[in-house]
Amino acid sequence: SALTSVNLQRWINIRAKGKSPKTVKNEMALLRASCRYFGTNLPPVSLPKATTVRYILPTDANIREMLEYCHENAPEIERAIMLAAFGTLRRGEICALTKDKVFDDHVLVDINHVHGMHGEVHEKDTKTYTSTRRVPLPPEIIHELRQSKTDCVVPLTPNALTDKFERIRNKLDMPRIRLHDLRHYAASKLITKMPKNYVESIGG
Repeated sequence: SALTSVNLQRWINIRAKGKSPKTVKNEMALLRASCRYFGTNLPPVSLPKATTVRYILPTDANIREMLEYCHENAPEIERAIMLAAFGTLRRGEICALTKDKVFDDHVLVDINHVHGMHGEVHEKDTKTYTSTRRVPLPPEIIHELRQSKTDCVVPLTPNALTDKFERIRNKLDMPRIRLHDLRHYAASKLITKMPKNYVESIGG
């Protein structure tokens, strides 16, 4: 169909339902640049406005309750929580981690899974050069990571992981903690034990 203002706005509105305003803005910028290259200027459209994200730092009790519930009911989410809350891994890094990257005292983070525009999953390098890293973890977590029945430690797509995590969070009647907030929890614990630059290198 033609790239009319109405069609473009309809597409933007659909994208905005599942993506952040920044992501939609970047996608639209890429589309504009591509069309301009072939001599076509797109009509004006309204982009979603940026929203203020309210971060919630999980408590020790929150983490403990989620781990206890998941240990019995959703072991793949238990492993994901461990990797985020104690290893600072991002969701794409969690979903890309395979058992051959799990060593006796650390995991090697060098691959990231991301969703494409149509929901498909792509395997990429980690977010930045410094995101490729070795993340130290205690033996009990290493043991749990190796319990996965598949080659993937957490055999889910990033979106599926987020959905399952949020369903469990809601079932436990917790604050609106995001999976990404577990990284902030991990950093808040690490910063009390080591210099800031070490924490940054572990967090990637």
